[in-house]
Amino acid sequence: MAKTYKAVKISRGSTGWGGPLVIEPTDQRNKVVSVTGGGIHPVAQLIADMTGAQAVDGFKAPP
Repeated sequence: MAKTYKAVKISRGSTGWGGPLVIEPTDQRNKVVSVTGGGIHPVAQLIADMTGAQAVDGFKAPP
Protein backbone atom coordinates (compact mmCIF):
# COMPACT_ATOMS: atom_id res chain seq x y z
CA MET A 1 0.00 0.00 0.00
CA ALA A 2 1.42 3.37 -1.03
CA LYS A 3 1.81 6.11 1.53
CA THR A 4 -0.32 9.21 1.07
CA TYR A 5 1.52 12.52 0.75
CA LYS A 6 0.21 16.07 0.78
CA ALA A 7 1.39 19.06 -1.25
CA VAL A 8 2.49 22.19 0.60
CA LYS A 9 2.69 25.64 -1.00
CA ILE A 10 5.36 27.95 0.42
CA SER A 11 4.92 31.64 -0.39
CA ARG A 12 7.28 34.52 0.24
CA GLY A 13 6.88 36.80 3.23
CA SER A 14 6.51 40.58 3.10
CA THR A 15 10.26 41.10 2.51
CA GLY A 16 10.84 37.90 0.53
CA TRP A 17 11.24 37.36 -3.20
CA GLY A 18 10.38 34.74 -5.79
CA GLY A 19 7.25 32.87 -6.67
CA PRO A 20 5.56 30.23 -4.57
CA LEU A 21 7.26 26.87 -4.11
CA VAL A 22 5.06 23.77 -4.13
CA ILE A 23 6.52 20.70 -2.44
CA GLU A 24 4.70 17.46 -3.23
CA PRO A 25 6.47 14.22 -2.27
CA THR A 26 5.98 10.97 -4.21
CA ASP A 27 6.86 7.36 -3.42
CA GLN A 28 10.19 7.80 -5.24
CA ARG A 29 10.95 11.34 -3.95
CA ASN A 30 9.85 11.26 -0.34
CA LYS A 31 12.57 13.07 1.62
CA VAL A 32 13.13 16.66 2.74
CA VAL A 33 16.90 17.12 3.02
CA SER A 34 18.26 19.65 5.51
CA VAL A 35 21.75 20.88 4.56
CA THR A 36 22.17 23.59 7.20
CA GLY A 37 24.58 21.74 9.50
CA GLY A 38 23.88 20.96 13.13
CA GLY A 39 21.04 18.52 12.52
CA ILE A 40 17.66 18.87 10.88
CA HIS A 41 16.44 22.48 10.74
CA PRO A 42 13.02 23.03 12.37
CA VAL A 43 11.59 24.41 9.11
CA ALA A 44 12.69 21.29 7.20
CA GLN A 45 11.10 19.13 9.90
CA LEU A 46 7.87 21.16 9.72
CA ILE A 47 7.71 20.76 5.92
CA ALA A 48 8.30 17.02 6.29
CA ASP A 49 5.59 16.75 8.94
CA MET A 50 3.10 18.71 6.84
CA THR A 51 3.72 16.69 3.66
CA GLY A 52 4.18 13.23 5.16
CA ALA A 53 7.75 13.03 3.87
CA GLN A 54 10.84 12.04 5.87
CA ALA A 55 13.24 14.75 7.13
CA VAL A 56 16.90 13.83 6.57
CA ASP A 57 20.15 15.47 7.73
CA GLY A 58 22.04 15.88 4.45
CA PHE A 59 25.46 15.85 6.15
CA LYS A 60 24.90 12.63 8.13
CA ALA A 61 22.93 10.69 5.49
CA PRO A 62 23.88 11.95 2.00
CA PRO A 63 21.90 10.47 -0.90
